[in-house]
Amino acid sequence: MRNKFFSLLTVLGLAVGFAISMLALSYWTAEKSINQWNPEKENIYQIVRTPLSKEYFTAYQPNIMSYYLKQKDLIADYCYLDGFYHQESYAFKGKVVNTKKNFRSQGNFFEYFPFEKISGSYQGFKETVDAIALEESYAISLFGNLTAGIDQIITDSYGKAWTVKLIYKLNPKSSVLPIAINTYWNKNVQKEDYGWFNFGAGSLIKLKENVSQETLTKEIYSAYESHLLAMSAKNRGISLEAYKEEGNDVSFALEPLSTLYQESKASFLPEGLSNHLFLYLNIGFAGLILLLSLINFINLTATQALKRGKEMGLRRVMGSNSWTFYLQYLFETSLIFVSSFVLALVLVEWTSPFYNQLLNFDIVVGLKEISIFFITMILMVLVVSSFPAIFLSNIHLQNMLKGQYGSSKAGKFVRNASLVLQFAIATFFILVSVNANKQIDFLGKMNLGFTGDQIIRINFQPNQKKNAFEFYKTFEQELRKVPGVQDLSVTNFSLSDGVTVSSTTVNYQTNTSQVTNIGMDEHFLDMLQIKLAAGRSFDSKLASDSLESILLNETAVNELKMADPLNKVIKWWGKDRRIIGVVKDFNSFDLEQNVNPMIFVNLNGNSDVNAYVNSIYVKMDVSKFENGISALESFWKKRVDQYFPFEYEFVDKAFANTFAKYVQQRNLFNILNGIVVFIALLGLFALASFTIERKFKEIAIRKVLGAETPNLLKQLTMVYFILFLLGFLLTVVPSYYLIQSWLENFAYRIEISWISYLIAFVGLLLLTMVTVLSKAYKATKINTLSYLKYE
Repeated sequence: MRNKFFSLLTVLGLAVGFAISMLALSYWTAEKSINQWNPEKENIYQIVRTPLSKEYFTAYQPNIMSYYLKQKDLIADYCYLDGFYHQESYAFKGKVVNTKKNFRSQGNFFEYFPFEKISGSYQGFKETVDAIALEESYAISLFGNLTAGIDQIITDSYGKAWTVKLIYKLNPKSSVLPIAINTYWNKNVQKEDYGWFNFGAGSLIKLKENVSQETLTKEIYSAYESHLLAMSAKNRGISLEAYKEEGNDVSFALEPLSTLYQESKASFLPEGLSNHLFLYLNIGFAGLILLLSLINFINLTATQALKRGKEMGLRRVMGSNSWTFYLQYLFETSLIFVSSFVLALVLVEWTSPFYNQLLNFDIVVGLKEISIFFITMILMVLVVSSFPAIFLSNIHLQNMLKGQYGSSKAGKFVRNASLVLQFAIATFFILVSVNANKQIDFLGKMNLGFTGDQIIRINFQPNQKKNAFEFYKTFEQELRKVPGVQDLSVTNFSLSDGVTVSSTTVNYQTNTSQVTNIGMDEHFLDMLQIKLAAGRSFDSKLASDSLESILLNETAVNELKMADPLNKVIKWWGKDRRIIGVVKDFNSFDLEQNVNPMIFVNLNGNSDVNAYVNSIYVKMDVSKFENGISALESFWKKRVDQYFPFEYEFVDKAFANTFAKYVQQRNLFNILNGIVVFIALLGLFALASFTIERKFKEIAIRKVLGAETPNLLKQLTMVYFILFLLGFLLTVVPSYYLIQSWLENFAYRIEISWISYLIAFVGLLLLTMVTVLSKAYKATKINTLSYLKYE
């Protein structure tokens, strides 16, 4: 290579593009591989329900549904399982081991997720009453090896005994990754009277060969209509059609396990769903960066080839043809691509831990991804090598020997078009980065409707066989006396993840709302500074507040269309309840969604919810925090819970984690934006260097004729301003559409303003002008005699 500097730019630009593309390809492959190991993936389905009145998807159906379909011989089999993990501790001969991934299922779980057996028996797990299966590392922790635990009896934190029948090895590419699996659901789905109105479990089904998906979907709807919709309409005293017209009609769809994680809009399986939009954005952005790198390479290669125009002209005179040129550039291109590929592998190894941290994902760039990319690279080499060969072969021999191609219309068009495209891509990335930063800043500064300062949440899962709230009352006053504790509250609701015990349907006149049931004590709203829109909160001095009073949030009031809700009576779980207050809406979990309708009931006297208390909120004295936490932990282990570790989290920090994935996306966008601008400026600098160097003789003549430096700079840079403006205008509409699509993931979002376009315009224009002017200014300082001495 004659010009080492430009060769270095070429290798560096390509290496960055290759590295980003390999990382994105590995992320894509990892996401698409979830559940593909499962031999039953094409025969296992989940049922998804969608209300016709709004865009909402859920994979939770009435608990009895799958059992009912099996009884009607419409499906081959079913498996009930939880949609979340439980924290649990199991004990064996005095040794207690905790896990946060305890899972409840039926005995046929391994027919749906056939994890590798280490010891024990699949059949034994399926047929044994109260059986449990343990993941290999957990079994070693509890028993010391992988075989000693089979057929042993272990007890959970409630004292229930389970027989170990299987030890297994997890496949990490699964939608379910439990550490311990017990057969809880064996005893809870075998009764048809379990209820069409209970949605507490999820289920997967296997289809029968003689029943089509269309037929099964119709039968599911028919069952739902006749058992749930018709009964609900009857309870309301209206016709079934009238009830449907109120927005209660639904549709059903079947989704196979093979594509459930990647494509579904709803899943009850605990590992959740792929972030579809981000996955496509990630691979799309990587593709744009690779395209930018290739454009730079083509431009740099073409400009360097044109500098050798006279040499190539002489070779054509001596008999060389386009095939000869192609072989030469194939060899040179291969050297550059291989060098770039090796450097890219080094960059991948160096940056992959950081990339994994950004995505919160464990990505390994394996031999498969490297092989795919290497084959793709070979194809790119074969194609890209043809460009300079074709260009040089099509130049008129006389122009080539005179070195006049650089000023031809064809050459200018190619260079200018590539620059416009580079400017468009760079502008797009800057706009994405600016708006992503604005959106995340907006979320961080939002008024959430509560204040979590100085407040911690303690996970409360008592192991005693008693009502959780009643147990809390036995030590509440002692807990209040712990040094550093300023206030306490207890609830069945977690602000950090929105988890509560259940939801139920409430009606008012002809209006219906599916409300989240929140059980709380009289301290909860005050301690978290959650405000009331009307009325009052619970009063411990009023017995009626414990037995018949409730509060609704603003969303529930609006859905029920209550003009004046105070003192109105509604039914909650079949009981009359009087509304004493309206709670201002507050965000309980995910800023992607609007605030859920909520009903607040007093834990005192309501066994329907107080048995499921899971959170104790403690307001701490900041000046005594370290000693206070130590005292709390000591009290907890001694008085409250010896099974589970003492765990707490700050409420405000925990809520911030609910949109952490978008913070990660923002950070990734910023990094990619920096890379794109860097590559675009590399290409700009190379092309500016080439075109300005081609004008050195013209600049020398103008200087002799008296041209001033400012005028020369204007003439040299004006064309780049015009190209930049074209690239900017080219990306305005598509960037607005794509950014708006990303923002639609949020219930609370910014509006895309003209200011973000102004920032992108001014920022990239400044970088462009600095890059071009740095070369143009040097051109104005050339020695005129060096370029005019032969004229």
